[in-house]
Amino acid sequence: RKGNYNLCKNIKMLAIPGERDGVNAEYCTHDANMRYKLPDNMTTLEGAMIEPLAVGMHATELSDARIGETAIVLGSGCIGLCTVMSLKARGVSEIYVADVMDKRLEKALEVGATRVFNSTRESIEEFAKTLPGGGADQVYECAGNRITTLQSCRLIKRAGKVTLVGVSPEPVLELDVATLNAMEGVVYSVYR
Repeated sequence: RKGNYNLCKNIKMLAIPGERDGVNAEYCTHDANMRYKLPDNMTTLEGAMIEPLAVGMHATELSDARIGETAIVLGSGCIGLCTVMSLKARGVSEIYVADVMDKRLEKALEVGATRVFNSTRESIEEFAKTLPGGGADQVYECAGNRITTLQSCRLIKRAGKVTLVGVSPEPVLELDVATLNAMEGVVYSVYR
């Protein structure tokens, strides 16, 4: 009724831990009603990007990312990269990306990241402290793991926003609530 179809209790989605198997497998089965015929002028590769782009756009719209802000994206897999592209399209000035895989970080630079950090060699937390206000306006957790979820609250400036985008197979993850409270930060969560 409010237009949030992704929150319908009867919705069926692929790749949600505990609900349905993901699509990173060699083969994936799904209900026939989950198919969508692509226009003739769209390749299957382009079509495959519709959902991750929609997730990135939804995350940046939900958190109201704005022109001139700074953002940190934790995780540069498909969803993280689409979040970077959406931030760039919304006019976010500086976009910093952290991951542990150099190949993914190279792609993050290609799609619009200002600077990238390999977390096995550089500390994004130390870098965030050097930003004006001591942190980023926006932090997007796109990896869906315990370390980056806990880290996300430590990267914002006062009144900054954390958006939890990554899907974790773990049912419970921790947030640094003491830091979040001290910064009067806001947390959003994204459900595909």
